[in-house]
Amino acid sequence: MGFRAWLRQVLRTMQEKVDHFLGLGVRPENETETETVDQESPLSPELCICQRRWDSNNYRQPSPHLPEGEKGFYVGQGVPLYKATLNGDREKMQQILNRNDRTLLCSSLTEGHETALHVAVGARQAAVVEELVERMESADLVLRNGRGNTALCVAVATGSVKIAKILMEKKAELAFIRGADNKTPLYIAAVSGCPEMVRFLYEIYKQHISHLTDEAEQRDMFLACIHAGLFDLAIKMLKGLRDLAWARNSDDETALGILARKPSAFAGESSTTPKTLIDKCFGTNTISMQNTAIELTKLLCETMSSDEGKSFRETIDHASELLFEAARLGNYKFLAVLIGSFPDLIFRKDETNKSIFHIAVLHRHASIFNHIHNLGLQKDLIMLHRVGYPHQENPSNNQENPSSNQENTSIIYIMLHLAAKLPSLDRLTIVSGAALQMQRELLWFKEVENLTQPSEREKRDSKYHLTPRELFTKEHEELRKAGEEWMKSTAQSGMIVATLITAVVFTTASSVPGGTNGENGTPSNITKTMFHVFAVSDSVAMCSSIISTLMFLSIITSRYAEEDFLVRLPLKLAAGLTALLVSMMALMVSFSAIYFLNYSQLGKLKWVPVLTSALSFLPAALFVLLQYHLLHDVFRSTFGSKHIFRPDKSTF
Repeated sequence: MGFRAWLRQVLRTMQEKVDHFLGLGVRPENETETETVDQESPLSPELCICQRRWDSNNYRQPSPHLPEGEKGFYVGQGVPLYKATLNGDREKMQQILNRNDRTLLCSSLTEGHETALHVAVGARQAAVVEELVERMESADLVLRNGRGNTALCVAVATGSVKIAKILMEKKAELAFIRGADNKTPLYIAAVSGCPEMVRFLYEIYKQHISHLTDEAEQRDMFLACIHAGLFDLAIKMLKGLRDLAWARNSDDETALGILARKPSAFAGESSTTPKTLIDKCFGTNTISMQNTAIELTKLLCETMSSDEGKSFRETIDHASELLFEAARLGNYKFLAVLIGSFPDLIFRKDETNKSIFHIAVLHRHASIFNHIHNLGLQKDLIMLHRVGYPHQENPSNNQENPSSNQENTSIIYIMLHLAAKLPSLDRLTIVSGAALQMQRELLWFKEVENLTQPSEREKRDSKYHLTPRELFTKEHEELRKAGEEWMKSTAQSGMIVATLITAVVFTTASSVPGGTNGENGTPSNITKTMFHVFAVSDSVAMCSSIISTLMFLSIITSRYAEEDFLVRLPLKLAAGLTALLVSMMALMVSFSAIYFLNYSQLGKLKWVPVLTSALSFLPAALFVLLQYHLLHDVFRSTFGSKHIFRPDKSTF
């Protein structure tokens, strides 16, 4: 007998014993060896047996089911064991198990047919799990709860790699035993969005994934990995099975479709929030995820374009479906890869004749719109596009007034009309404050207006019969009023603080630190450096607080016309806030200088002015911290807004 035949015989004998123990029945005598192990299968004989046995709906549940058994035993032993495993009380659990035989370990403690091991795993009690695994036989680890999940499936769903390793050290085949709905642990991990667990299991599955999972399950796992942001694993799966590029899940989503709707997975617009700055300085996996997302998108596009089983038209049509969705969400990097692979997409239009640039204007995505400057003469053609369905006027009106604007019957909007419309709330609130939002809207309108031919700027839309400027005024009237209220309330609050600082500084200036010389009235400390620091800082605080008060007063008395929100009001607000911050800092310096003057002769107490100086700067630091977003948005909108529409030299 050869070695392979001997190995098959041993494995069949082992399987018969395990099947008999699990109650799956004894294998018929006339079953052939080819049914046991496929000689052409690249899997090991052990995996073949494991895969075939656990693909079936036959499985072993815990027994006995204590909730339906003797009430006294269940209340006295089952319930305390459940509580001990759930709460991680290892000592209490040991006491209960030592008083009972091994049957209690395999008994179901809940209505969901969960054993003590299931409960401990679900509660992520690693120490308790380790104790239970040591006490149980390896065959007991395959027990399934009422939903059909083994303890490993529960561990996978909770994302505990540590517990999964404890279980698999006892019985490695658990990784291939399917759980609820006949899903593998790898699929459960992908759907649960546990990156570490997916990577851990994939290393086990990767050599045999095409044989341990069917095509539908590979498709679902592939798309689940993309949903969960596991792009590196999705790349590996796609390289192994190119057909996954066209895979669709039950929601009719494709891989490119999911990526198109995940702008957060790509390098988005720059952000300077404290958290983002910290992430950039100290490093996170964000950049790595963005790079793998771009790599996956490129690989998908390359795979689809080189697929001989699909026509080029079919490929382009599928890409077009995603083009406008990505433009709506501002997924710039995705669009760059998509259009780089299929350049003709840049001139595609949706069902309402909108190009990606029209959509970018409508949803205020400057990173996409800026590329219109790279299109040369095509830019003018895109700006002339009429978007929307043809509008039919009342025929009777045409007969009464044949000289009316006939062009209105064939257009709804031009791009400038789209810039005049109010965007969705999520795009409007990317800057704080209604006044700054109004400024951003004016910037958009001015930018699109500059690109629009003069003859087109007075075109009327067919819905409201308004020019773009009239439509802008109508759409933004409420925002203008809200901006006026916001600007006034902000200026009033700032003016109160500035006035208070002015009063404090004036009082401080009228009293000379250390007194004066009785003979000629000169300050006693006039020769000391700290006295000059006090004098200068007090003057700076006085001047800047008065300037701040005047700026805020000018804001309150402004006429609040639309054009005022573009430069004049934001500039005054920025100047007022800057002067207010300078006056606060100068006041703190002046305050500290007084302490140094008063304690300069007390050698043992020199630490007092140092401490008070440090504490005195806390209000200024707190002001900057609490008003960071306001200060950032005001200065960015005032001094950085001209760079929003800077032409991008790079192309799609």
